[in-house]
Amino acid sequence: MKTLILIFCICAFLDYESSRNNQDTNTIEWSKERKLTWSDFQGVPKPDGFKLAATQGKITAEHGYWDDDLPVFEIKAYFLKDDSWTITDSALTLEHEQIHFDILELHTRLIRKSFDSLNYIGETDFQVYQEVFKNVLDKSDALNDTYDDDVRLDRTRQEYWKEFIWTKLQQTEEYYINPD
Repeated sequence: MKTLILIFCICAFLDYESSRNNQDTNTIEWSKERKLTWSDFQGVPKPDGFKLAATQGKITAEHGYWDDDLPVFEIKAYFLKDDSWTITDSALTLEHEQIHFDILELHTRLIRKSFDSLNYIGETDFQVYQEVFKNVLDKSDALNDTYDDDVRLDRTRQEYWKEFIWTKLQQTEEYYINPD
């Protein structure tokens, strides 16, 4: 019974897609070995005067189960091809969009780290995991906004952000999961 309740909560709260086929064709799981290409951006463009492209992604909790009365999840970051778009083929803009995807992966790792810490202390209250998930998503959104604001004012700042996020990914390397 616990497994069914846990899976239901994941589906309801963490934006889990029940259709694996749709996820497999519409998404790209974050990987060190694969960078985004413009052909990945398959959505309908929605330019607003400033944007030349938009990256849409999500963090999911998949295959939730209980292990010794503790919830365990596979946390993954995905790029959404049908919701991401471009009206340019600029290499600099593609790099900008890749950094957005990298920020999503960074926060995926931070969720994994937080959940591991909760497991370590024996936390069994699912609400605590939900709150951590939500808080980290909020931080991801805020960092993406800060990144856009900073780079919009000074395009030379993009190199700083590329190095900054790469360093953060290196610092959380132990929470990287190589896609299957």
